[in-house]
Amino acid sequence: MTQRDHTLTATILALTGLLFVGMQSVEIQPGQEGYTAVRGESVVLFGEVWDQTPYTLGGLHSSAVPPLPSWGVAGGVSLLGRTVMGVRLFTVLCSAFSLLLLYFSVRSYSSHRDAIVSVVLLGTALPWFIMSRSAVSAVPIAMFTLLAFWATT
Repeated sequence: MTQRDHTLTATILALTGLLFVGMQSVEIQPGQEGYTAVRGESVVLFGEVWDQTPYTLGGLHSSAVPPLPSWGVAGGVSLLGRTVMGVRLFTVLCSAFSLLLLYFSVRSYSSHRDAIVSVVLLGTALPWFIMSRSAVSAVPIAMFTLLAFWATT
């Protein structure tokens, strides 16, 4: 690995590691994160991969979101158990991959230094930090948007 690869790896690992600090101390928030957690748990408990409506809070209202976050929660809960970390693992991994995609996208237009600065700016932005620690669909959507942007560069 080159010096630039080491810098990129260390930066993304440090920013992702910060997301794990104190994550267990904040309970799952009501609203979208709670809906996603219940839908993910219904995938694990009842095997309802495609339609979790019978088991969700609010019925059809809470099933109007994309299924990928629920599948991610199901994967995290299967790996780490029914914990806050298990529910939020997928979103944290999506955040780390988003930072990597941002680096590659900016790097195709600018310098290595500018790409690292953009990764640090996004990774330390308060809205990104808060959303990356919540099991909501915003970070996976941003990840796929960055993936589409990077694929077109």
